[in-house]
Amino acid sequence: MIRFSHSLSVALLLALAAPLLAAPAAAQSSSNESFFSRFNPFSGKSDSSAPASLDPKERSVTDCPEIRVPSGESSLRVGGEGSASVRHQFAVGQVARECGVAGKELTIKVGVKGRVVLGPAGSPGSFSAPLSVSIREQKGDKILTSKTFNVAAVVAPGTTGADFTIVTEPLVVPFTSEHAADDYEVVVGFGKGAKAAPVEKRRKR
Repeated sequence: MIRFSHSLSVALLLALAAPLLAAPAAAQSSSNESFFSRFNPFSGKSDSSAPASLDPKERSVTDCPEIRVPSGESSLRVGGEGSASVRHQFAVGQVARECGVAGKELTIKVGVKGRVVLGPAGSPGSFSAPLSVSIREQKGDKILTSKTFNVAAVVAPGTTGADFTIVTEPLVVPFTSEHAADDYEVVVGFGKGAKAAPVEKRRKR
């Protein structure tokens, strides 16, 4: 079952509304966009639903776990303490997940769209940051599986920001019931200890 959830960093609402940079469509990028194209951000529901199984013995998922972006982990700022010294900031925009069942295991594929925006002290270049995706039990708050992904974007000269998109490989946890949202939740965030990679320096001509 596929569902959609949406979370925006308030500080970057205007930046997220800026025109997207045009770029050649690579195979991976096309695959990521295809994942998000199955969702309708205005209704909160998928554009199409998977057909129900006719086999009563076949396991299925009725409620895919919700995605939560903890307060304080939806963005990652790089630079000094003052706003004038901020070089750039990453922010989580849209998030989506897709559930499936493989034997006795629940599989959850997670998609994240976001944006990196230059600050007053920033300049165009290549940027990357670690983004954590975890599956946590609803009871006990135990993290069953977690993986950190490197999100990257290139801010071209003459622009103030760029978008990034990732779609994870399926994360696997034990299947307990068709109402997986009662058992688990997906946690996405940059983490309190996350640090962005340094800006890639451009060679002088």
